[in-house]
Amino acid sequence: MEDKGIQDLVPFKGPIPITGHAVEAKVDTRKKRLDSQVFLYRCYRVTGYVVDPPLGFCQVVDAPTTIVIGDRTVFQPVDVSDIPKQYFNFVRNEDLKEKSEQIEFLIDYLCRIENCSTIMKRKESNMLKMWVIDESEKVIEITLWENIAYTYANVVAPGKVVAVSSLKITKFQESLQLESTSATTIDVDLAIEGYADNIKRLKDIPKKDTISFGFQTEDDIRSNITTLANVLSKDPASVHNHRFACIAAIKEIHGYRTWYSSRCPGPQCNDTVRLEDDRLMCKHCGYLDKPTYRYCVNATLYSDKSTLPVVFFDSAMAQILGIDCETLVVREGYTDPKVVPKPMLSLIGKEKIFSFCMRQNDDAHIQQTLEVKGSAITVANKLPLEDIPFAAPATPAGKIPSKHRRTEDEFDGPVISNKKP
Repeated sequence: MEDKGIQDLVPFKGPIPITGHAVEAKVDTRKKRLDSQVFLYRCYRVTGYVVDPPLGFCQVVDAPTTIVIGDRTVFQPVDVSDIPKQYFNFVRNEDLKEKSEQIEFLIDYLCRIENCSTIMKRKESNMLKMWVIDESEKVIEITLWENIAYTYANVVAPGKVVAVSSLKITKFQESLQLESTSATTIDVDLAIEGYADNIKRLKDIPKKDTISFGFQTEDDIRSNITTLANVLSKDPASVHNHRFACIAAIKEIHGYRTWYSSRCPGPQCNDTVRLEDDRLMCKHCGYLDKPTYRYCVNATLYSDKSTLPVVFFDSAMAQILGIDCETLVVREGYTDPKVVPKPMLSLIGKEKIFSFCMRQNDDAHIQQTLEVKGSAITVANKLPLEDIPFAAPATPAGKIPSKHRRTEDEFDGPVISNKKP
């Protein structure tokens, strides 16, 4: 038995088959009697179960039924040693889109790790990211969350072929990604019957250029600096969701698209806050006393006559500005989301090293910003003074934004306005 399904579950007396199919089983977690009776990777003949339709969410195996384990279910140990302990129903990269349209269908993925991060802390959560390829050589990002990240942090490494189970398909920046669930396991350098040729082909694929998959340290960023012109000269499809580092300057900050959003402070929410009847309202948590504020700044980078539209979300803008959004709105009084604050305007024209991720619509999300050291080769031209809009902002209007604005967690939400007033 495995934690995600039962191997060769056949309710009959007679020889035990060593080949077959997987079926999903569910049991009330409050029923503790099985804890001392059933163990992983052991074989059982199971009787007294009930058959239900498959789960409508987080379905682990593609089977027409789900077995329900109840008080009358009996697990009788069977002494069989040659039944495989692994079950995988691998999905190819080209089939991920179709699977993503099914309701929370969990998939298994056979891939080679091209790069992986250390454990990172993001918004009170811990995660580890892997950039992997399958036999199609298409790159996809896998995020391991919390306990799964810690369990496999010392196991995963670039170049290893892995089988990752029970992954959830999600969408980020218009592209598909994979995320771990509580049932996710990772088998490294495995030998799966029937998949030896696939594993060999994965190992033989030439290594990808790691600059495309993210940077682990400040030294990684500084040693992989390219130019905006080089990035923009590439086919957009080939750089979508890839990371780059360039020396550039902010040419313009687009205040007409708003520079912050109001969010629900609920620990499990973070949804948009709206004004209803002159009161702050979250559609999930109800009326609020006050929201939290997060940066969402649209700008343009400039380097050697090349320009790139970018978005600074909360952590990226807080890093380059040195002031969190809450302080700027509440303490400094910059409450109008369409009037760019003076501290933010002071960033315009200053050369920095920007690490960013390219999006599908030819703009980028800033990941990190570093100072240009004296030893670094400068590739960005200084902006002419007349091109730098240093106008001071108008008096803050004390207005809370009432319309939805996309955030770092919700990339596809509508903006307040896409047109200049």
